[in-house]
Amino acid sequence: MTRHSLPADHVTLLLMRHGKSDWKAGAADDSGRPLNRRGKKASALIGGWLRKQGLVPDSIIVSPAVRARETARIVADAAGCPAERLTLDERLYLTGVAQHLEVLQDCAPQAGTLLLIGHNPGLEELLDALCKDPPATPKNGKMMPTAAVAVLHVPQPLNSLQPGQALLRELVRPRELAD
Repeated sequence: MTRHSLPADHVTLLLMRHGKSDWKAGAADDSGRPLNRRGKKASALIGGWLRKQGLVPDSIIVSPAVRARETARIVADAAGCPAERLTLDERLYLTGVAQHLEVLQDCAPQAGTLLLIGHNPGLEELLDALCKDPPATPKNGKMMPTAAVAVLHVPQPLNSLQPGQALLRELVRPRELAD
């Protein structure tokens, strides 16, 4: 894909679903589930891809769930993004479009590339709501499988972001990057 400069009044928004979690890890509750080996590998693949594409996040906002936090740390490391750029936001745990928009509207307007890491079905619903032309759902029904990332261009300022204002540039799934 050819990269074009964004107009000064746009932001690159990355929506990423956490990596595959370990259901057998013995977590006390859903939010405590860690990543499994596949989730760690896929998160590193996506982080490396972001770096190669010049999409190193200026800010990463992440759900407080263990699997999302682990995903964020691995992606940040692989992308060459300092850990100080990570911010936990309780509103991203198993939430809907309205809460996602709230989080985005609270973001600093100067962020050139913003990565939001959360959960399905909320991320797929957000992707569908934000895009002028939402992507078609694949035959397997999984628009954003674990560790998938959507690259969107959205207008600034983020505090006035509304549904239908984003342009989907790319939707990358880890299996597409694996050797």
